[in-house]
Amino acid sequence: MEEKLKKRIPEPDTAKAFAVFAVILQHAGIDEGNAFFFMSAFQVPLFFVLSAAFAGDKLKSREKLKARILRLLVPYTCFSVIDTLMSLFVAFIKTKAFDTGELFRCLALLFSGFGISVTWFLPALIITELIFALWLKLSRLLRIISGILVFAAFFIINNFGSLLIIWYSNSAAEDNTLSFFLCCLVSAVARLPLCLIVYGCAYFLVPRIRKIKLKAVLTPFLTIVFLAAAYLVSIINGGGSMGMVYYGLVPALYLISIFLACVAVMLLARCLCMIRINAPFAFIGANSLIILLTHMDLYLLSPAKLIAAYICKTEEGLFFFLLTLIITLIEEVPLVLIVNRYFPQLAGRGSLEKSREK
Repeated sequence: MEEKLKKRIPEPDTAKAFAVFAVILQHAGIDEGNAFFFMSAFQVPLFFVLSAAFAGDKLKSREKLKARILRLLVPYTCFSVIDTLMSLFVAFIKTKAFDTGELFRCLALLFSGFGISVTWFLPALIITELIFALWLKLSRLLRIISGILVFAAFFIINNFGSLLIIWYSNSAAEDNTLSFFLCCLVSAVARLPLCLIVYGCAYFLVPRIRKIKLKAVLTPFLTIVFLAAAYLVSIINGGGSMGMVYYGLVPALYLISIFLACVAVMLLARCLCMIRINAPFAFIGANSLIILLTHMDLYLLSPAKLIAAYICKTEEGLFFFLLTLIITLIEEVPLVLIVNRYFPQLAGRGSLEKSREK
């Protein structure tokens, strides 16, 4: 008898849609100020939180862990190749010649684990899951000691984050491939403590939080409270980015803002599910990996920002950003349908992959 696939839970997919929106809005131009600080608290952290929340005992099984890693490696490799070809094409259009330096820089980004464009979170998640799986096998004492060291590294590294960014920028401007590779490698390692902390806390906390019975009437109120608290903490801290190592004035506040913002977005998703208008959001969230890994590649050639700027007569303002977001998503829908139908591996899905359990 054919095994019946279990229905996907709509809330996580709905929540991921808002993380997708935040990533696209950032690349549309919101890359500084209060809006950026707030979005940084959930745009990528939410994917780590949800990955950890549904990992369960899979991290304790060698075969299941291997399958999880392979499902992420395939899209990372494929979209890194697409990114490289796109970068080489743009460089050729500008210089009318093949840019060997650009090729080596892309290879350095790929093999260092730093990631090309928006692919960076895939190697970060892969390495985080591998390290965390090994951590689970340690004795209780070693887990406590190593956990303290990870937290210490997080606070120490934040103090040198600006130096890492300067080093990265200077190396990127040079033709020294080895120096650039080492810089990317150091930067990729430097963000691991934050990834491990977010992943580890979510692994233990989210399954327990999910068991809390919350009355429907309280959900909208708590959503507003958590959104407001996350926004307030984010702007007070004045920073936050998992891709580059700078977590604001007080690193602990960034961790708090991540917790508040991720809870707020998941509560918002529950609100949309309760009033049954979550379907479009769930579609985007269920295909978040495809959208995130294609929209930046398309952005180099995409008319979305140009159309939005033409209509708005400016590249600033809320309406411009929202219009850019909408046009970008419209462009993505055909690609999502094609990948779903013909290339599921590009979305990190195998033909036999089961949906999440209830």
